[in-house]
Amino acid sequence: MPLIKVVKVIKGVFTEGQKGQGETAQTLTDAVSSVEGENTRTGPRPILEGAMHNLSLRLLIIGVAAAVVLTPYAPAAPPAAATAAAVDLVGAARLDQRPDDSVAPPDGTVTGPEPSTPDPSSGPRPTGTVTGPSAGTNAPLSGPGADAPSNNLAWIGQAIRTRTKSTTVVVEIPAGIPVTGPVAINVRFGGRVVDQTYAAGTGNRILHNYGVGGPARHETVNVRLVESATGLVYAMDLTLTIEPLYDVTIGALHFDELAPCDLIAEADPEIGWRNAEGKIRNAEPEVVDGTAKVDNFADTYTEVALANGLLLPEVRWWDGDLWLDFHGFNFGAIAEQPLLPTTSRPISWVQDEADGQCNAAFSYELTVQLRWYPNL
Repeated sequence: MPLIKVVKVIKGVFTEGQKGQGETAQTLTDAVSSVEGENTRTGPRPILEGAMHNLSLRLLIIGVAAAVVLTPYAPAAPPAAATAAAVDLVGAARLDQRPDDSVAPPDGTVTGPEPSTPDPSSGPRPTGTVTGPSAGTNAPLSGPGADAPSNNLAWIGQAIRTRTKSTTVVVEIPAGIPVTGPVAINVRFGGRVVDQTYAAGTGNRILHNYGVGGPARHETVNVRLVESATGLVYAMDLTLTIEPLYDVTIGALHFDELAPCDLIAEADPEIGWRNAEGKIRNAEPEVVDGTAKVDNFADTYTEVALANGLLLPEVRWWDGDLWLDFHGFNFGAIAEQPLLPTTSRPISWVQDEADGQCNAAFSYELTVQLRWYPNL
């Protein structure tokens, strides 16, 4: 048992070496005294054996003590946090000494100069979906223009916008596209060609009026973009729907009696008509010197197309003295004639009274104007 205790003490001495040489010597002395105390509790014979045993232990402990005293002092390892702080300080010192170098700090990231913005005219173009490029960005592209051979051509092709109203077309390219060099713009509207260079400060606006009426139709606008620095070309065809619009004015109706309907008085006409919208109207104008004017025959229609289905007005008339029991007009048998397309002109005709015993001349002015919009 005493020997085991000494061994434990020696083990503790090694593990607690950082306590210092003075404490080590005191610990060994206490251990020897403890062993001697154990041995003195026995009888006469054990005393002799214990003395010999104590001598051996003393020699052993003295040797161990000498080894401990002669071993250099080694401090304990600092905590992990302190180690990280020290590394940070070292890293900071190295950065201060070599500011141009990139150093990997303990977290594994790399610090150094900020990456430069790529030149938009070089390198592969990104893909994606956007409504159009914005100033200063390498915008992803899709749709018209996305397959252009360079960024400059792709950005402009993607940004082209068109507006149409009636026979007017506007082709626009907004300002602020980050092109790196001049780009020529060639736009063909049928037989008319417009050449411009992209203006990043103001954008481009190209106006065209086809000037031809009729039903709705499709027109193709050919756009050709040329990058001046490289000679690269990108062409695109824009299919637009053109629906001509008209302003139509129908003037007042004039009545002129040609052959007398009454032997002793002027005609007493009752006039009915189906207007441009297909509605039935009527009037009983006062005849003076064989003529009369029907003001409520007049109508005005603004920005109408053939699809609105306006009709050429149809007129019927009766003399009131002959048809005292007349109560209305029947236009069911009259064929409908489209009013558009047509041009401005006076419309006049001679028409018999319902029973054919007299007749009168009718006339009105038809004004038709094809609309276009220079400020579209």
